[in-house]
Amino acid sequence: MPINRNEYQKLKNMLAANGQLESVIQAFVNHSSIRLEDLQKSIAAQDLESILRIAHAIKGSCAMLGGTQCAQLCDAIESACRHSHPGELPELLAKLIIEIKSIAEFLQNDRSASTQGCCE
Repeated sequence: MPINRNEYQKLKNMLAANGQLESVIQAFVNHSSIRLEDLQKSIAAQDLESILRIAHAIKGSCAMLGGTQCAQLCDAIESACRHSHPGELPELLAKLIIEIKSIAEFLQNDRSASTQGCCE
């Protein structure tokens, strides 16, 4: 499960009450793909400072949505940068890409399930 359902449900309840859930989901889906591209480029260039910054931003987005595994992967990326282990980064990036795709798929499926039946 890419998302901690309890954490996500809390956020969902809070955001749905004021109509912001859709924009948060859309922002995550759009920004995560851009950030992943930037992260890939930074890893290829071995720009540790950029990698740290991008991984930290992704970690915050994932954690907010309840994406614990994703946040842990970002933490591992940050740790690899801080401890000068850039050889670990490609494998961590591959796992992160899979995890973010899983989160985006979960969010889109949840959004679809929430809107089905609303207007029948």
